[in-house]
Amino acid sequence: QSVDTTVEAIKTAKPDMIEVMPGIASKTIKKLYEKLDIPIIAGGLIETSEEIAVALANGAAAVSTGEETLW
Repeated sequence: QSVDTTVEAIKTAKPDMIEVMPGIASKTIKKLYEKLDIPIIAGGLIETSEEIAVALANGAAAVSTGEETLW
């Protein structure tokens, strides 16, 4: 239900993009990707290149991380 509420809020606000936190929430990223036509940034708790690959495979257009080795 929270995903549906989020989708409705996004459709009302019409942002240019959204950030999903934590970025390791790939199931949520995928659900939002399937319901919205807006770029998604996965951010927070991203610590490995594998986590980046999963986020991108599930619909994230970009990933933000504080892990300098992944920049």
